[in-house]
Amino acid sequence: GRPDYLLHYKTFDNVLYYAYLNDNLQPLFGNTQNSVFKLSKPVTAWLKFKLDLNDRDDSYESLRFMPYTVPGLGAIAAPVFMAEGYIPEIDQNPDPFERVISLRRRLYYYEPKLTPDGAEFINRTWISYKTIKKVRVELGLRDRDYLDFAFIFPQTPQDVINGKIELGIAWSKNDELYYSKLSMDRNSFYKREYTISPMDVGGTNLVGHVAKTAINLDGVIPTQGSLTLDTLYSFTSSRVAYIDNADRAFMSQSVNLSPINEKHKFPGRYFIRGYEKGNATYTFVMTFENLIMKYQSGSVEKQVERPITKSSSLPTYSFGENIEALTAGTGNQKIPAIYVDATSINAQHAYVLIPQNDQLIVPLDLNIQIPPNCISKNPVPWGQQGESAFSIICQDSKDTFSIRHMPIR
Repeated sequence: GRPDYLLHYKTFDNVLYYAYLNDNLQPLFGNTQNSVFKLSKPVTAWLKFKLDLNDRDDSYESLRFMPYTVPGLGAIAAPVFMAEGYIPEIDQNPDPFERVISLRRRLYYYEPKLTPDGAEFINRTWISYKTIKKVRVELGLRDRDYLDFAFIFPQTPQDVINGKIELGIAWSKNDELYYSKLSMDRNSFYKREYTISPMDVGGTNLVGHVAKTAINLDGVIPTQGSLTLDTLYSFTSSRVAYIDNADRAFMSQSVNLSPINEKHKFPGRYFIRGYEKGNATYTFVMTFENLIMKYQSGSVEKQVERPITKSSSLPTYSFGENIEALTAGTGNQKIPAIYVDATSINAQHAYVLIPQNDQLIVPLDLNIQIPPNCISKNPVPWGQQGESAFSIICQDSKDTFSIRHMPIR
């Protein structure tokens, strides 16, 4: 099929909208009224599209889709995501003594609805009090036993069509920690029905993680790789676990990132991205001081660090290099790469770091000077083989602007 797009934006009065567009960027369902969904208030949790360094909200990374049939529109890909939030009133326990008002991480979805005033999204959580009770009974848990709906697995394009979603849950019994997988499809998801099966994670504690999807570089076009879970292992190290997408098995090449001095101590770390190429993994983590890459292939392990430039010239404000994960190279020769925008510090340039000879280097042709009449933007997809390009917006005259691109190869 042809690609569709989901555009997210917020108005000055803090109203959130989600627009469904076709490949010509026109309303997907015939007109704007049926294609632009307003998120109804009260908003108990929302899908965030940008992460700050210290923000552990990974709702965008957890974005999945589940078909939902709307009378008059047909099947629409409703957003499903993990986020910190409250239980919507519609999903609350009607018993006033059993209501849950805590802020915690839950699985949410937007329920689409057509109204005389236009299309709306209604905040819902899949993890209602009924779901929690049902899962606890099925696992035979006592009141004091632990249960956490911990993470959501990546979806393939076919999973989106079929409406397949799988969750990883953590639970305890007799002070032992276990993990299981909940599987749902388009016929069972909205009924809060599922199948449950055990999951082996190799004895690794995956509670309190940040979840992202690795980039697989084995083909000509980069694809979704394993689910990666970054967890705090100690006050001076973190562990990134790779969980295979095909059979949901825990992969043996879990990665221990062990900073070498006190400057790297938690909470000043941010998991950027994991990459897979063959049986090797490349894991990138940023601290307040350094960018760290951990390479692992079988028994071979290497850790490379490079300083990060920061400035705190204004009280209470800290400016740093903006970092994004992408790939460099062409065809099946693609390698992990990190885009760095240094324009917020003092250097009017942007560049790309790549691993080479146990170092993170900046090739001369991937270090560009930003003209004074231009500002840099995040890299954009480029070409038909999953490549990226530098992107800048320039003011050419008083009334004209242009967008310029330079492929990253």
